[in-house]
Amino acid sequence: TRSHPSPFDAFGAIADDLVGSRSLNSLLGRLATSVLDTTETVDTITVHLPLPGFKREHITLQVAHEASDGVELTMVAVRNEHKVEHTIVVGDHNRPVDPDGITSKLEDGILSVSCRKRIAAKPRSIPVA
Repeated sequence: TRSHPSPFDAFGAIADDLVGSRSLNSLLGRLATSVLDTTETVDTITVHLPLPGFKREHITLQVAHEASDGVELTMVAVRNEHKVEHTIVVGDHNRPVDPDGITSKLEDGILSVSCRKRIAAKPRSIPVA
């Protein structure tokens, strides 16, 4: 499922930045948040965030808040004077995630953050003695 506005809205905002007086930081921030994408499998929820030009050493990722069913992650990427900061919430009461099951990788300018889903307790029969 995608969690971002229409690409046309994002393009318009980026074009405004290019011809307007906004900084490159604003442009990078808009680009990163406009194309945020998520994928979900039976076992994981993965968030994909484009960070073109950034390297592994430019990026920090922290669990800002843990709840019983999800996590709030803060990602900060800094290169020279350019900074992109993004906070995302992954998981909910229908799809709880394990805070200890978070991994990330940067590949071809895309940061992918995978959160392992918590295994729900399966119903079982209890014999009555």
